[in-house]
Amino acid sequence: MAYSKVSLLFEYSTEPTGGGKQRSGGWSESFYNDVGAGSAELIRRIRLLAAARALAMPRITTIIGARMSDIGTNRSSQLLLLANPGAIADTTDIPQMALTWRQRVVNSQNVRPMTIRGIPDSWVTGGSLTWNADLGRFLNAWMATLFNGVWLSRGRNLNATQIPVDSITTGGLVTTNIDHGLSRGNELQVLRSIVDATGRARGGFAQISTTPPTPSSLQLDQWTWGASHGGTVRLASNVYNSFPNEVPAWGGLNVSTRKVGRSFFPYRGRASNR
Repeated sequence: MAYSKVSLLFEYSTEPTGGGKQRSGGWSESFYNDVGAGSAELIRRIRLLAAARALAMPRITTIIGARMSDIGTNRSSQLLLLANPGAIADTTDIPQMALTWRQRVVNSQNVRPMTIRGIPDSWVTGGSLTWNADLGRFLNAWMATLFNGVWLSRGRNLNATQIPVDSITTGGLVTTNIDHGLSRGNELQVLRSIVDATGRARGGFAQISTTPPTPSSLQLDQWTWGASHGGTVRLASNVYNSFPNEVPAWGGLNVSTRKVGRSFFPYRGRASNR
């Protein structure tokens, strides 16, 4: 199945308090779909998603567009122009302030960290999230658009078969305990191989650079940890899973002020004059 990536593009200007200066910047938030970039159906879905996302944005924030691209092709991305201003009348002057939670997906062990940036000041009291009607309206609309089976989360295939490793040489030659069935060009993840010199468990991502010389050996294109033994390898493939049709539990919602997006330079804080 072919998949496409959609990135909503945001433009944001702060409303400073305490003599601070106005700052402008932007960020993007990405999701995945199972219809082609530029198709009428994908555009319809994007418009519904943008309208729901605007319910968690202050009036000085605008979704100005969406970038669409087909995954696994060399075609350039396409731009869909949008104009979805924030639906909340309240002010906000902290672009980093975001609503966060850990969202499980369907039929997978993967958990997607959800981050809703630029939330209004009125949603936060003393650093904690405060329940209000606007927040409830947003969560219900978000569930109805994102969590309805048409939008997907991308993650590593954690269910891929793990192949036990006997040893890895300094040059990246892996010997497995069983026939691996892998081929040249496969991307692999090495998990918890014990480095002989330090006794520490190490891993990483690499590709099989040449045709495997035997059914139980393969050559990695890079391995920087030196000679090691034990651990496992598995195919580093991606899976696309839908979101469950549920509103996140109130106890799992948090407020974060981590840095987001393109610089709001020279942003220094709520009341900065610098």
